[in-house]
Amino acid sequence: DCIKGNGKAMIICVGEKSTKGKIRRMVDNSKDENALKFYKKYFLSAKLLQDIYGTELALNRIAVLFSNIFDFEQSIYYNEKHKEITTHNLNGFVAYYNCGVCYRVLEDFDKSIENFETALKMSGEENDLESYTLCLAQLAISYIFIGKIEAFIEHSNEFSEKNKSLGHIEMDLEMQILSGYIDNFI
Repeated sequence: DCIKGNGKAMIICVGEKSTKGKIRRMVDNSKDENALKFYKKYFLSAKLLQDIYGTELALNRIAVLFSNIFDFEQSIYYNEKHKEITTHNLNGFVAYYNCGVCYRVLEDFDKSIENFETALKMSGEENDLESYTLCLAQLAISYIFIGKIEAFIEHSNEFSEKNKSLGHIEMDLEMQILSGYIDNFI
């Protein structure tokens, strides 16, 4: 059965019709569809012009748009393409980070953690503290889903330490709230 809305609300399907890890939404997707058409054309143009940065940008935007419409398999596909051609750690970071999120939504926690670990390494090599800190938080969340409490605590503690230097209080509060749910996983 699906819970339906007025065309702008979420649809959540359960039972036989649902797919593991999928949430679908019923919205006016015309903006996303138009943006997808635009970035697919942009991708082809950038590729023809051998513009590697334009190609990377287009692949990233296409992947994000597929995530926005909850098509995580397609998002992973375009992020994987982006990973194949990336020329710089910070550009590659985005593709690995986004794959980590998508794989976690699809409940493939091993691939999620693998991608977040690679993104963490890349951001560390670039001394990008903000990206590094975001990866620590995402890794902590992925670890808690598979019941690896020690890894969760290790990454969340390092996250809190790094996050304080960035001054992102709201992110630290979110991690503290998540820590409160550990009892559900033990």
